[in-house]
Amino acid sequence: RLMKRVRPAARAVRSAAAVAGAWAHRHDANEARTIVFSVLSFAPLVHTFNCRSNVLSIFRVGWFTNLWVWGAILISGGMQLLTVFVAPLRPIFHTSRMDAHAWPMIVATSLSPLIAVELYKAARAVIKPFGGSVGTVRSEAPPSPQT
Repeated sequence: RLMKRVRPAARAVRSAAAVAGAWAHRHDANEARTIVFSVLSFAPLVHTFNCRSNVLSIFRVGWFTNLWVWGAILISGGMQLLTVFVAPLRPIFHTSRMDAHAWPMIVATSLSPLIAVELYKAARAVIKPFGGSVGTVRSEAPPSPQT
């Protein structure tokens, strides 16, 4: 059961990194590596909001109902930014300075796990009342009630 819940997010993070990598491939190899590293760092931080509930959307749970999560995300995100913007840390993490054009791609692809899992939760909420589950097709009619 746990794997069924993890798969949409894992696919979204993997896809985000692949899209960012394909887009970044046009640039310097060091910059491309930094872009993918940033996506792989920020996407799980964004996915944290999905983990607040297995069923409810973050829009129902509330964005600011747990300020500790925000604190952890800000600290982790800040540390990631340090690896890119602080020159002495770049050789340690094999990162490089990025142009401004890279950041919209990093933000967009890092948001994809949030969007993918929210859509999965919405689909599950619609399909579940009808006796099915996301990703399965019912091959027979539901059993009739006993009289």
